[in-house]
Amino acid sequence: MSPTHDPLVRCAMESVYWHSLVEVARSGSISSAAAALGVTQSAVSRRLKFLEDHYDAQLLERSASGVSLTAQGRFVVARARSILALEADLAAGVREGGAGQAVRFGCTQGWAALYLSHLVDRSGLAEIGAAELRLTFAPPGELEEAFVCGALDVAVIDHDQPLQLPSARLDPLPSSQLALVSHPSLGLAAGVDSLAALLAHPVIVRRPGCCSRVLLERDLAFMGAAITDFASVHEVGDFLVQRALVESGQGISLLPRPLVEDALRSGSLVEHTLAGFKLSRLRTLVSCATAPAEGAPARLRDLVVEAAWARFPPDAPRP
Repeated sequence: MSPTHDPLVRCAMESVYWHSLVEVARSGSISSAAAALGVTQSAVSRRLKFLEDHYDAQLLERSASGVSLTAQGRFVVARARSILALEADLAAGVREGGAGQAVRFGCTQGWAALYLSHLVDRSGLAEIGAAELRLTFAPPGELEEAFVCGALDVAVIDHDQPLQLPSARLDPLPSSQLALVSHPSLGLAAGVDSLAALLAHPVIVRRPGCCSRVLLERDLAFMGAAITDFASVHEVGDFLVQRALVESGQGISLLPRPLVEDALRSGSLVEHTLAGFKLSRLRTLVSCATAPAEGAPARLRDLVVEAAWARFPPDAPRP
């Protein structure tokens, strides 16, 4: 199915597209990448266009001598290689558990980048016992829809209101924490700021429906403002591109706190707070309430809970 026709696949970053971009970056040529992947040049070109449309950014410089990565392309390729390696390790790990069922797991791309490595490092991953682990990365609303439709067995979903999923098991996870940040070159001091001071600058946001965009819209509405009140609005499809633009001084942005903690400590990014801004969303692990306790989905669920709480002390209170 074409990723431009299915709403879940359109927002999911399927590995075939990442593989194509990584191979083009390695070979420096679309034709060479197509030969290595065993597909046509037009297929590779379509995949590259999908990625550039998704990220709303030019990832490649094209010339008569071949192609090369732009600065944003280098960010995407670096993250793609990391997630592809994680996916390969996950698949290898679950295959070691025997020829069990396929398990379908969904989460946002941001959650995957922050937590999938813990699942890979977990020595008991092979004990999931699944023949295949199918990963889907999509915004929370579409993950919820996919779970309701039976397209996912386990999903991590961020939300503001309680989830209405009577047939599901709901395991609370640590809330999704974000930080409103800018580069020091903008001249905004760290700490409490006035909304007017922030609105005088450009804002860099994800596309509609993405977690940070929804949260920012909600908090601005609480203060009687909107995203369009900023000096300008730059939409991007990936939080790493979002961070790269912030680090180059192109605007203010709301980013996952774990992604910017090091930069905030070093002073390379500045954090801003506003009275009335909540900057967090509830996060819940959703799975089938009737799934067998010893089945692969249940074992994956337990590992996801462990991964989510691994950043906290063992005695940290849980919901």
